[in-house]
Amino acid sequence: MTFTSNQYYPVLDWVLEKGQYCIPIEPEQLVNDWKANVKKMMANAGIGGLE
Repeated sequence: MTFTSNQYYPVLDWVLEKGQYCIPIEPEQLVNDWKANVKKMMANAGIGGLE
């Protein structure tokens, strides 16, 4: 899916809501913030492996 938005955090929230079914590929900031959130969730769940 491709779209344009000027509302960054609602888009990040939407991507995170979709869980395993949505993986962002750009822009880089969105990808990096998504990865940071996933890593925090894994740490909170006691799941390791992503450094």
